[in-house]
Amino acid sequence: MAGAAALCGADDAVVEAIAEAAGHLGVLFQIQDDVLDVYGEKGRDRRGTDVAEGKISSLVVHALSSLPADEANMLRDLLRRPRKDVSDADIAWAVDRFDDAGSLRAALDEIDRRRTLAVENDTIATVPGLSPFLTGLADLFVVPIADLHP
Repeated sequence: MAGAAALCGADDAVVEAIAEAAGHLGVLFQIQDDVLDVYGEKGRDRRGTDVAEGKISSLVVHALSSLPADEANMLRDLLRRPRKDVSDADIAWAVDRFDDAGSLRAALDEIDRRRTLAVENDTIATVPGLSPFLTGLADLFVVPIADLHP
């Protein structure tokens, strides 16, 4: 987006603000993808495929920093296993740990924070139509998890 703005002759401050907004939207999208994998329907063979693949998602990072040491270590061990050795019960256990740690709430709060940072910028506000465009893009990204987001 910033490259397109630069090619169109936008002021350097606007290009920088768009680049920053795009960065926030990228993180917002990734967090919603993490949430969707565990709490929504991502169209994969099973819920929690990212857990089975050992991916370090935003939910995992939050849980590891919030859980008691023994549970955090058990989660680390689970994430290190080969995918074929991770059962649905293992994934359910991990999701329960995310719930215990408040990881979903933390992810949704970070989505809100990133959305605000992306669209509420004084420089962005100087470009007609840009803030509504970025707001619409952010809203589009969270549609798949809208039922989780109050």
